[in-house]
Amino acid sequence: MDISKLVRLDLASAKLDERGLSGEVIATDGPFGNLVTNVSGEDFLKLGYAHGEIVSVMIGGRELDIPFVHTFSDVPLKQPLLYIDSRGHLAAAVNQGSFATTYGIEPPVKLSIARRKK
Repeated sequence: MDISKLVRLDLASAKLDERGLSGEVIATDGPFGNLVTNVSGEDFLKLGYAHGEIVSVMIGGRELDIPFVHTFSDVPLKQPLLYIDSRGHLAAAVNQGSFATTYGIEPPVKLSIARRKK
């Protein structure tokens, strides 16, 4: 491999503060269209959300209300969901569909989530 052709990726870390969390959708997971983020599941949980709650998420300037669930089958077919993926990061998907296609998301795009209201 010619190392002169390697490209350094400038991946920023997600930021957590008193207002909430800001991060980025960095990729899709191949043919499925699930959104891969740079937001750790641990940081997301610090916002105070529990499984089964609706989360207001701003993705690429678009606000969406999405349930945070354990698994795809926790929502009806063709409905969106937030979950912690196998990498331990927050991800967005559509049950038996493509989140990227359904919502017209093409990474990289900004993502923000406010803290859960008490």
